[in-house]
Amino acid sequence: MTTKSLKIPDLPTTAGNPERVAELMACFSGFESASLPIIRELVAQMAGLEQRIEAITSLPLIAYNPDNPVEQRETAAGKQYTKLLTTYSGIVTQLVRLQRSVAGEAADSSPLRDWMLSLKGA
Repeated sequence: MTTKSLKIPDLPTTAGNPERVAELMACFSGFESASLPIIRELVAQMAGLEQRIEAITSLPLIAYNPDNPVEQRETAAGKQYTKLLTTYSGIVTQLVRLQRSVAGEAADSSPLRDWMLSLKGA
């Protein structure tokens, strides 16, 4: 398989856009003041990951074999995209769990689980 050499764009640092960080902090409000530094750091990382994921999506994620188009493989950008998206999902999951625990809901339950239990009880 032959691949073209691509110039990888300069990716943003882990610190996200300040406006986006403020927007996300508004979504995850209501935390105790003791946990706010941790929440701010997670939200800043989340905003930085959003920028990196957006930059990577402009690159090809799958490389095709020109002789056999059925043969394909994931590019380095595709692997990076997968890792960044997994990290992003993990941060969102943790923030939602924290927010649910602050709201007094069970931290291990999810909206889907709550809905399924309501159907079972009906």
